[in-house]
Amino acid sequence: MMKTILLILICACSFLNAKEATRLSNGKPSSAYWQQRVDYAIEAELDPDAKLLKGKGTITYFNNSPDTLKSLVWHVYQNVFRRGAEMKKKSVNRHPSVTTDGMVIEKLIINGTAVTPRIDETVMETDLPQPLLPHSKTEISVEWNYHVPGNVSLRTGYVGRDFGMCLWYPQIAVYDDRGGWDRTQYLGNVEFYLEYGNWTAKLTLPAEYVVAATGTLQNASEVLTAEQHRRLTSLSPDSVTMIITPSESSIPADSVKGKKRTWIFSAENVRDFAWAASPDFVWDGTKTNDGVEIFAFYKAEDYRASIPVVIGDATNWDEGAKMAKHAIEFYSARYGKYLYPQATVVSGPVVGMEYPMMVFAADGDPISNMLELVIAHELGHEWYPMMIGS
Repeated sequence: MMKTILLILICACSFLNAKEATRLSNGKPSSAYWQQRVDYAIEAELDPDAKLLKGKGTITYFNNSPDTLKSLVWHVYQNVFRRGAEMKKKSVNRHPSVTTDGMVIEKLIINGTAVTPRIDETVMETDLPQPLLPHSKTEISVEWNYHVPGNVSLRTGYVGRDFGMCLWYPQIAVYDDRGGWDRTQYLGNVEFYLEYGNWTAKLTLPAEYVVAATGTLQNASEVLTAEQHRRLTSLSPDSVTMIITPSESSIPADSVKGKKRTWIFSAENVRDFAWAASPDFVWDGTKTNDGVEIFAFYKAEDYRASIPVVIGDATNWDEGAKMAKHAIEFYSARYGKYLYPQATVVSGPVVGMEYPMMVFAADGDPISNMLELVIAHELGHEWYPMMIGS
């Protein structure tokens, strides 16, 4: 009996040591540390009139763990808006008037086999047709749709013709060395725990729309005029260039009625992907001194403010790119180099939220420095949590 107990204790200690071996006592990863990876290749089309997004794509999941996985766990954040959703009732920031059908999964195929997901509020699970062995990968095809919530609720949605497209795709959850699958329900204005991966996104909208996104634009010559493309490719750290000027924004919808444009973006080693779209964007650009492209997207009415009684001619979003350039250079000098090729700041419709390579700010004002404060704050999140992963 004593020998049996001793053997059990030795095995238990060995198991605990093996689990802890991924991390050192000071918190740094050990040589045994691992983390999963998820690559996304997505095509999506937004119908601004119907407020409907339809998406499809291929997701490649890399099991870098020592464990054999029998299922995949997903986040379907849009279900927080679903009629009768329990999570909606419990959400940190409730919006009872904003109700949709949530995220509708039309089709899900794993390694050629159709699977039926099990959905529990904002968490989805899919059994794997074959167990996913350690250090192997699986390929998933998925199609989905959802109606974009109004009033920019819980960090996503639309106002008028402006869209902040966040939480917009079915996202595979984190599987880590501490707790296995992260099955945390989405409660609204809370932070996110995400895997890293590479992205290709092809986003189709009516031709009058301009898109800002995580990643770098791959087909600028197809979606911009020749002059706008020339401006984009001629950015300098010494000045701010208007890529799309106030007079060029707000293309009359009738002039391009029935036409569509597809904006293609790619991103490497990011933990999420977000985008914004408006037919009224002005687009400014510059570069940091070490070559990071800096972009600001905003409305023509926010370009500059004139309040003669207070200030004759006050800066506003016309200095958004300059503010962003300063923030990226400031943080890079103090907290480590900014790792991505571009950083974008967007004037709504989401207010004050960070995503990889892109942050949402808000309408500016000509009196306070609140716009600069928000831009600096949100771009600070490019370090924590975007690059650090905290």
